[in-house]
Amino acid sequence: MHIHPFALFRFISRRLWLLVPMWLLLGACSQPPTPAPIPHLTALTPIEQALQSYRSRGELRITTTLPDNTTTAETIVYETDWKRTTAGEGFDLAARMLTGRTTPEIEVVMVGEEAYMRFRDQDLRLPRQQLALSDLPAVFANPDELLPAAGDLQFVAETTLAGRPALHYTFTRLDVLDRFLSADEAKGVTQVLTGDIWVARDGLFPLQLRFTAQVTDKPLATTGGETVLARQEIAWSFVLSDLNAEFAITLPEAQANAEALFLRLPGFEPGTLLAPPGSTDIRGSGPLVTFLTPLSAEEVIAYFETQLGRLGWTRQEGHPPNWTLTDLRVSLVINTPRNGPTRVMLSVEQLTNPTP
Repeated sequence: MHIHPFALFRFISRRLWLLVPMWLLLGACSQPPTPAPIPHLTALTPIEQALQSYRSRGELRITTTLPDNTTTAETIVYETDWKRTTAGEGFDLAARMLTGRTTPEIEVVMVGEEAYMRFRDQDLRLPRQQLALSDLPAVFANPDELLPAAGDLQFVAETTLAGRPALHYTFTRLDVLDRFLSADEAKGVTQVLTGDIWVARDGLFPLQLRFTAQVTDKPLATTGGETVLARQEIAWSFVLSDLNAEFAITLPEAQANAEALFLRLPGFEPGTLLAPPGSTDIRGSGPLVTFLTPLSAEEVIAYFETQLGRLGWTRQEGHPPNWTLTDLRVSLVINTPRNGPTRVMLSVEQLTNPTP
């Protein structure tokens, strides 16, 4: 059978046109999906707004080099468990600070209306309302204060962190380090700071943060009482884990039946003035109370500086240490024997000519 070449060409052409739509369809199906656009980061979402619960670990490493090239290193670790609740303050918290010891140097636990505080070897159980979050390090109570501003971040890439989609940014602003230093601390001069932050793609809250800063001309006091200018390298690492996980936060069992030791003095609402942790043999009534404490004289003064300042009392000049509020003055007398605990006396008097 003879087939004309022109007829064969028309036959093949028709079949090819029928296949073209199928090729186009298959080609379209094989194309990779269009990636979602990178979220525009105008602000980081606060951690406690984005999550129901989390654990965090922060590590601060400070390496100091003196003018004679003597080098020392210090590491401080901060750990926090946090979970949202429907009662009380709206959250429970357990926080620990470790400086190389097996037991925390500072430990704070807040559950419901109760709180527990441990400082070195002294501990105390007290109503939660008596422990202000502002008294705690920001890494415990408000880690968002330690983050760089969103406008200072430079986008690097999309990635994953612990299996979660994340956005990687860098930052170099020198004043980020200032948030880790107290207002009255001699800071030295920050020469360079390089940092990285990983932000959850879904929610735009921080997952991990780290930076390293180089500081010069840091004033430090020597054992001989002199002041020298040192160099420091300060490194900070902070990471979240157990996001929205279910875990328990409980008060330490050993302190379940302990009670806060309140001092009853004129001018103070009942339950507002606390004796230092570990105080014993509290005696007195009316305008005078005495007690024993394992703290040193300097630690006692610093303790009441915080306690009385939070209650609105103003430190005055003179010895013994004293504070005033309206027409009242509270004085602190300390006796430190060679052996045995420190003896403390607090007295309240009414002023005849109060300071306006």
